[in-house]
Amino acid sequence: MCIRDRYKVSGRRWKEIFKRKFQIYSIEILSVCVLIAGIIFISFFNLPDFIENYTMDLRFKSRKPQKQNEDIIIIEIAKDTLDKLNNRFPIPRRNYANLITALSLYKPKVIAFDILFSEPSLSTMDFHSFKLYLRNSGNQFDDEKLKSIYQNYLQTGILSKIDDESFRISMHKAGNVFLPYHFLFDRIKFDENGFFVASDIESIYLPFKKAIKGTGFINVDMREGKVRKIPLFIKYQNKVYRHILLSIVLDYLGIDEEDIRIEKGHIKLFNMSIPVDRNYQMTINWAGKWVDSFQHYSFIDIVTSYGQMLKGEEPLIDLKTFKDKICIIGLTETGIGDAKIVPIENIIPGVGVWLHAINTILTKSFIVEYPRELTFCYSLALMLISIL
Repeated sequence: MCIRDRYKVSGRRWKEIFKRKFQIYSIEILSVCVLIAGIIFISFFNLPDFIENYTMDLRFKSRKPQKQNEDIIIIEIAKDTLDKLNNRFPIPRRNYANLITALSLYKPKVIAFDILFSEPSLSTMDFHSFKLYLRNSGNQFDDEKLKSIYQNYLQTGILSKIDDESFRISMHKAGNVFLPYHFLFDRIKFDENGFFVASDIESIYLPFKKAIKGTGFINVDMREGKVRKIPLFIKYQNKVYRHILLSIVLDYLGIDEEDIRIEKGHIKLFNMSIPVDRNYQMTINWAGKWVDSFQHYSFIDIVTSYGQMLKGEEPLIDLKTFKDKICIIGLTETGIGDAKIVPIENIIPGVGVWLHAINTILTKSFIVEYPRELTFCYSLALMLISIL
């Protein structure tokens, strides 16, 4: 073979080698570019959290009902209650007074409302109820005189005060009632320690605030469209406030406020440690679907049972059921209440979030999250393996 032929052969080999190496280097460069783009994509669109939330929702839906504390009871203000009281929501507050009186007969540990009472009520007392109220108070008037008094009270707002006063007195006598308040946010903001910072507050009507045993806010985290977490603490005007579910749990377990310790990643309640994220939020462990979870009772059935007992009749519900229980009263009527979208089903009444969050703590069924850095590395590793 001549030198010229050898040169041709060597030239072809060199071109083939260069072509192969160029292909290899191109793939490597492309892989690095894809990896860099993936990192940017993951960071910008928060993909690890999306993947984690999506898969966790699927696991909640597919698993069987979990352990539920038998002392948690929901008292529903549903269609049957609104129909029998012949009222739209809000119902007259004297009806809440009747409910508290009925429940207090056998002393539940906690009576808590998932309803805001931030202002005095507007009068909703009809003439018949007013007549019964006065006669039960020992005042005897003929109907003409009663109508005159009723019209005068209606115009001066005294009927509203009667409603509010009966509610206030019942709460004071019971000594175990918890009412919530609500924080308002102009925008989502955190302080240097990670606490949510509220811009305003919808507080409790002052006469009621003085009559109750405990309180707390009822805000939940709705930033992702679904309620997955619940903030245990929120900061407002340089003071840290706790969620009402913590107030209820403390009272139920007999834990003093001094035994609460707020730490990074954990909230310590005496000998219990609640895992939280960097914004002091607890992930809710959903115990089951709304209809299958906890004990459900009707508001009106309890009040009716109390009236039957007073008459010496067989009550519809044995009120001894509520002894030493956590009784939470909330509006559950579709289209009226504060409904929430949650992982385990499309929609539940807002009060259901309370129940599952309290159950998470009382059963110690906590969900512990991986650190964000670890989740990021995990997603990155999956992408890298795919590229290789």
